[in-house]
Amino acid sequence: MLREALRTPTGTGARLCLCLIAIALWLLLTGCSNVLEDEEVDALFTQGEFLCLEAQWENARPLLKQFLLHHPNHAGAHFYLGRTYYYSRPRLAEGEFQTALELFIENGRMSTIERYGDQYFELICNLESAKVCLLQTDQLIKRGVPPSMMGPTLERASRYVRAAGAVKPGAKDVRILEDAIAEYTSSRRTATRRRSTNI
Repeated sequence: MLREALRTPTGTGARLCLCLIAIALWLLLTGCSNVLEDEEVDALFTQGEFLCLEAQWENARPLLKQFLLHHPNHAGAHFYLGRTYYYSRPRLAEGEFQTALELFIENGRMSTIERYGDQYFELICNLESAKVCLLQTDQLIKRGVPPSMMGPTLERASRYVRAAGAVKPGAKDVRILEDAIAEYTSSRRTATRRRSTNI
């Protein structure tokens, strides 16, 4: 029928064709599309950030994901998305913190979170990555995983803490995490020795 309408300049077919075009234009002009305005997209980040600050992780996550569809290189959104996964999916959290850090470096070491200075953003990405590795280590211990299997996770935590120490030497949080890693490493060695003497 549409082909016929296109061939026939007058009559019912032409009216149908014009009607369909008019409806399509009306839908486009009235905003019945999935396109968000810049202000709406920016509001997604603002709302997601606010919800993260209120520890409403589940509510913040979809907003940040939708924001990242429009701004995939926004380091701050990746950082906050990492926070939303911190307890529920620590490996994803670690990945998001590291993505945030990589994007931060690629973008000239400029923080995209207003309340975080540039140096602090780099520091906090590394500290949060280390903390989530220690959380993963706790989860492995609770599941009864042999201490020998915890090495890679503790090594990543150590690497992140060293990077944080390079950003801000002597920072209190860096020392606290270094001590925690040393404690885990020591208990891991002790447990490994006990297992080898029992064999």
